Amino acid sequence: MRFDFEYKFHSAGQGLFSSGAVRERGAQFPFQWVFDCGSTAAKSLLKPVVEDFKEQIENRIDLLCISHFDYDHVSGLSYLLPGIDVGTLVLPNVSRIERMVLGARARVRYSDRPGRDYLEFLKDPAGFVLGRAESVERVILVGSDPPGDGGAEFDSPPDSPPL
Repeated sequence: MRFDFEYKFHSAGQGLFSSGAVRERGAQFPFQWVFDCGSTAAKSLLKPVVEDFKEQIENRIDLLCISHFDYDHVSGLSYLLPGIDVGTLVLPNVSRIERMVLGARARVRYSDRPGRDYLEFLKDPAGFVLGRAESVERVILVGSDPPGDGGAEFDSPPDSPPL
């Protein structure tokens, strides 16, 4: 069997929005994936890049993988998801308190203040995607809460800026 492979980093400013496709030669549709979808750039830069990508696919992403919940990795999801079917959504299993800290830090860190969509995403990441995509077949959470009381504790990594 022979396969055609494509991988692209989309130029959308500081952050990450990448996609790829694998197609067996002769097959009609490729296996299409997106890895992260965000930027700290102004919406006027990010939105057209995401919309251009959507015009090139068949309204389906077989795999949507979010590496972590920083604003510059998820801020484009509001543009990506409407009208798109998602096969598998992969998200890190991040405790509620960690997501709250991310939201608080983002409001300080970025001059273009993360808006309501980012805070809605942090409140319920899987629910955010399920509520905006046309459909999602399965959700996979990677990792687990720390042992103890279900993730109520949070230790900042040593390289984190002070709150």
